[in-house]
Amino acid sequence: MEDGWLDGGGKAPSHQGLDWLSDSFQRNFPDELPLPYLYPTPEGGIEAEWSLGKHSVILEFHLDTHQGDWLQFSKKSEDEGYPPHSLDLDKMEEWHWLATAISDCIQEE
Repeated sequence: MEDGWLDGGGKAPSHQGLDWLSDSFQRNFPDELPLPYLYPTPEGGIEAEWSLGKHSVILEFHLDTHQGDWLQFSKKSEDEGYPPHSLDLDKMEEWHWLATAISDCIQEE
């Protein structure tokens, strides 16, 4: 992917950032949880999306800072579940938080 991938705009995700994300997922994301769909963002990040029963979850990865922004929506009610949350994905406890949040969404199906 190259810069300009989105109708002449859109920054390509860095190879270094993609390597970090791939390695981090392999090391820290539990095998028993469903993998997300991944999409590039116009800013050069990656957006992960899960559809988990009555929940839709989006986690935007900022590859340059190793940060993530969590958003969860209920498909069937006003209940939003977990509130928006910023994660420092260089910290193991943040990956634990992510796994717990995904597991909770699955259990509510």
